[in-house]
Amino acid sequence: LKDQIVAASTGDMRISPYWTGKTVRAVQNDVSKAWAESGLPALPTPHQRVLMEDFKEAAMAAGRFEITMNAGGQGAGMITQRRPAAEIFADLVESTRATLDRMKGL
Repeated sequence: LKDQIVAASTGDMRISPYWTGKTVRAVQNDVSKAWAESGLPALPTPHQRVLMEDFKEAAMAAGRFEITMNAGGQGAGMITQRRPAAEIFADLVESTRATLDRMKGL
């Protein structure tokens, strides 16, 4: 699922109520397209979530990640690689230190 987010462009993410009954931004797939094209409204929360829960669990258990919900934000298209959070945070700290050091001379 993480690799699917890395491969996604911003345009691949769609806001849809069909997974939970609430709007969620997720990778568009055949299931969300079929719901949208059906013209059927989503059930209100929590009923839509309950309706979809068994389907999502079965898809995950079968390794069918391409048809289950994969939530991601609108910044998904800016993610180019998977990195450990500790590594990202260390880069942020180092960048902040370097910026503060440069500002000392101003």
